[in-house]
Order: sequence, then structure tokens, then C-alpha cells
Amino acid sequence: MRAVYTNIRRTPAAGGLNFDQGVEETRYTTDMDALLKAAEPRLEFDFADRLPGPAWMQVQRLIDRGLLVEIDVSAELP
Repeated sequence: MRAVYTNIRRTPAAGGLNFDQGVEETRYTTDMDALLKAAEPRLEFDFADRLPGPAWMQVQRLIDRGLLVEIDVSAELP
């Protein structure tokens, strides 16, 4: 999960944004129990006081069979 959030952080940073502009987060996982156990790293990243509202969904599989989780984050431009 730390690797996923590190990668997510790079995209807004490239545009001069940060996690404060995050407004929505959707997680897709092939194993909800494993995702719930690994969810805490989300709080280690700089969301300030605004955590995006997450939606968590279990799916049969992701595009890459080796992946456990995929996360989409939408941001609001100032």
C-alpha cells in the first residue's frame, strides 16, 4: 500500500498539487480481508485535514493478475 500511495502522490506533485486536492478515492481489490489489514498506510500520507471519501470494492481480478489492489484518486484543481 505504501508503494501505491507513493506512486499516487507523484502524479499530483508533477502538476504542482498535493493530496489536499483529493476529493474521491476508489479502491479495487481481489482480497478485501488483505486490503483491510493493509489500509493504515493511507493515513501516513499528507492528506492534511481532508481525507477523500473512499469507496472500496472487491473484484474478481485486476488487469494484472499479480496485483492485489488498484486505487483511483480524483483531485479538484484550485
